Parts: sequence; structure tokens; C-alpha cells
Amino acid sequence: MKCVLLVLALVCGIQATIIPQVKDLHIQKLEGKWNTMLMAATYAPLLNNSSTYKVFIKNMKVTTQKDMEITLSKQVNQNCEESHIVALKTQDPAVFMVDFEGKQKVTVLDTDYDHYAVFCMEVPKDDVQKYNVCQYMTRTMNPKEGEMMVNFAKILKNMPQQPQIILNMVQMKEHCRV
Repeated sequence: MKCVLLVLALVCGIQATIIPQVKDLHIQKLEGKWNTMLMAATYAPLLNNSSTYKVFIKNMKVTTQKDMEITLSKQVNQNCEESHIVALKTQDPAVFMVDFEGKQKVTVLDTDYDHYAVFCMEVPKDDVQKYNVCQYMTRTMNPKEGEMMVNFAKILKNMPQQPQIILNMVQMKEHCRV
């Protein structure tokens, strides 16, 4: 009986950490300009101004190896610094690995390819627990803010951990976002 309970606890624990994601992602449709509009984190300090995780996705381009090259912008000492990371494909088309503060898993939670995309990065807390930092991105700088917030909230509701903080970058007028 103890073994059955242990197995059930392990299975339920593993299932609870599964992040919902896009089925049948078409990576080439994600290419192009993007604008970070909303950010969320399951641990609030991950999105403070000095955090390395408060970055703004600007552009995505598929490489010849079918990986994704991502252009990022971040505020450093009152200036915007641009950098590039490569998101390496995995066997799961909606999951990528990036070398950003160590090896991190990035999952595409949802997208309609033409208007919005939602990505989440797993950030290790320790050997067992992980935090998530998520971004809601749009193709335009002027999306319908109310619809965007409702859509992001619906997507995040399915996460195993709920965010402690959600930042609306449109209202904050972050200069590295544009």
C-alpha cells in the first residue's frame, strides 16, 4: 500500500509540473518582429529592474538547423543593450533550450502566429523547484490592451504555478521595449 501511495504521489507531482504548450508548432511562422507587452513571473524578484530575466524580445529568426535566433533588448545602466541568443530545438517542437544564465528550457505556451505569442522560461530555484518567467508578445505596438490582458490571464491560469507578479510594459513605458 505504501508503494502505491508513493507511486501516486510521484506521478501526480510530475504531472503537476507539466507546462501546457502549443501542439504542432510551426516554428517558421514565428519569424519576424515581436514586441514584449506583458511579463509574468512566479517569483517577483525575477522581474525587478536589475534582473537578467527582464528582457524584451525584439525579433525571431529560424536558423538553417531549424533552431531559433532571438534578438533581445535589456536595460543596463540607463542604456538599452541588444543581444542574441539561440534557442535550440528539442524533440518537442514547442520546447527549446537556451544558454541564458545556464541551460534553461523555453516553452511556447500559445500563439496564433499573426498577432501574439506567449513564451515561458523555466528558471531553476534549486535542484528540485523551478520558477517561470513568461512573456506575452505581439506583432504590433498597439494591441487591444483589454483583450491582451484577458488572453494572458487565461493562458497563465493553466500553469502549474500562478504568477506572483504581472507587468504591463505598455503602461510602464519601458524604453528598451521599443
